[in-house]
Amino acid sequence: MAFESLSGIKVFSSTTGRGFIFSDYITVFESTTDGPFIYSWSAVKQVVEQKEFISITIDGTVYEIERLAFGSNENYLKVRAIIEGQIANNPEIEYKPMKRILPLKTIYSVCEMPDNAYIATGTYSEREINSGNVSLMNTIMSKFLWIASILGAIILFIIMYNTIGDFGKNWFYFIPISIFGGIGVGVLFHLATSLVAKYKYSELYRSDPAISEEITFIVCKEGFGAVESCCYTATDLIPWTQASYYIETNFVYVIMNNKRTIFWLPKRLFPKDMQSGLGDFIAARVPQK
Repeated sequence: MAFESLSGIKVFSSTTGRGFIFSDYITVFESTTDGPFIYSWSAVKQVVEQKEFISITIDGTVYEIERLAFGSNENYLKVRAIIEGQIANNPEIEYKPMKRILPLKTIYSVCEMPDNAYIATGTYSEREINSGNVSLMNTIMSKFLWIASILGAIILFIIMYNTIGDFGKNWFYFIPISIFGGIGVGVLFHLATSLVAKYKYSELYRSDPAISEEITFIVCKEGFGAVESCCYTATDLIPWTQASYYIETNFVYVIMNNKRTIFWLPKRLFPKDMQSGLGDFIAARVPQK
């Protein structure tokens, strides 16, 4: 099971008066009862992660734990890793996580780390996240950009034809003006999608609690991963079978699983003479788009 080597974490909610221990089991201490309730993870029906709290439904009882109850980002991230490792082992649990930049721990597998892995530690910068997402947005929207440009050119041509007329005399002006107008529409479409991508992910960048923590990045023949250093176990990786394709920008490699991003790798964390070899290593295992 992924992240099974993480030590158990104890959490106390002053709001509800409940205490919790997250480990191989979930232990719940109630102030109104003498003994604790000990649940196996197979008894969990649903886990929902919200900005202010996590709720866990067990046998019809919903336990809400406010974010402040964890005491620190590190404790929260460790508990989240334990929960997601258990969900990977119990896929029948309904899980509703918040959107985030780091990959969900549910897609990691236990794996022995080789000695020749590419490993680096650091934090994300907003520039890296924005550049990756703008590139992703452009890749996804590229066909719509062409459609918008062609439609813009056609509409502009029709407008000029209906207002000026006499195509035989004016075609020399109609055609290049329509083409440049279509290009202008395409540029505006590109700028609009870029602004949407930056706004969307700047919000995500500020809301993800892992972003303020040091991240350990790993790429090797067995797989890859981006894990909060406080949760790093050196035994958990995302297998390459989870990767559909990757894109590359000036700042970052982004690996996709279908239309979902699962890995962001900042180039600046590796020496320049190593970056080319790292790019070739990734390209040998997953196609570029």
